[in-house]
Amino acid sequence: MIQLTGVGPMFGQWTHFKLFAPKGSGDYSMGRYTSEIKRLYEVLETRLGKVPYLGGQEYSIADIATYPWTRNHDTQGVKWEDNPNLARWFNAINERPAVKAALAKIGAIKSNRETASDDDKDRFFNRGRYARA
Repeated sequence: MIQLTGVGPMFGQWTHFKLFAPKGSGDYSMGRYTSEIKRLYEVLETRLGKVPYLGGQEYSIADIATYPWTRNHDTQGVKWEDNPNLARWFNAINERPAVKAALAKIGAIKSNRETASDDDKDRFFNRGRYARA
């Protein structure tokens, strides 16, 4: 449940405001989402201090759905050295053969994020002249 109601929505919004929102428009947003992300990481850290995986003793869809959001932990201001349970969990998932294979495929995809123009971003996010009234 934490992935569906917290991690996915909040981490996604943080990513949007950090990487895609027009500059200067996100001071409040970034503060809000940064605070919420840190709170969610604390919830995950506490949970993983009690069990090996988010759902309990076994690797499950909860881990599969949450893991990708935590790959940007450094950018989000969360250090594994301060979160040993998260680090253990993350590294265990990172070493799974299927995860390694998926990450290799993702690594081969060329992203336009860094080279996208403001107009490209406006079109993608339905803002500016592309906004729907």
